[in-house]
Amino acid sequence: MRRGSSILLFFAFAIFLPITHSAVLINEILANGLNDPNSEWVELYNNDSSIANLSGWSLSETSSSNFTFNATIPTRGFIILAVDHATFNSTYPNVNQSNVSVIDITASSFSLSDSDGEVTLYNSTSIIDSLSYAQASGKSFENISIGRYPDGASKIANLSALTPGSKNDNQAPQLKWINPSKN
Repeated sequence: MRRGSSILLFFAFAIFLPITHSAVLINEILANGLNDPNSEWVELYNNDSSIANLSGWSLSETSSSNFTFNATIPTRGFIILAVDHATFNSTYPNVNQSNVSVIDITASSFSLSDSDGEVTLYNSTSIIDSLSYAQASGKSFENISIGRYPDGASKIANLSALTPGSKNDNQAPQLKWINPSKN
């Protein structure tokens, strides 16, 4: 009888324990910026209700080497891995002011292919997420990011606006017709 009540108590306790798992995703990348390769960046998103600890995690891209980093991402928050910290900060000055961590990976040999590749996120034991991309190259395709819309979704698309450290925007621009005044 006592053994049965111990097992019941264990199961009752286990039901109320929080489930800890990571839902960190590669959320948005800029592979072909205006100041390439210095303007490249990768945004990670924590799609979980608890803080994500990324100690010893790595990021790689098909054409470059791994980059290992240590960071935490707040609940439903972002971090940015910037290929050139100075270029990123001058291009997106509001990101640092919004308490989004920007990790400088200038010293690494990590880079993104302009036209196609696969970005992979690893923890110490396995692949956490990957994002494959293919994008036409050339001046007309510069400064177009690729990401999940909405944040954390499985759908990957070219995004209509660059949104490092904030919600991805893929809304069509709103056109407003203006009637010229008659002279």
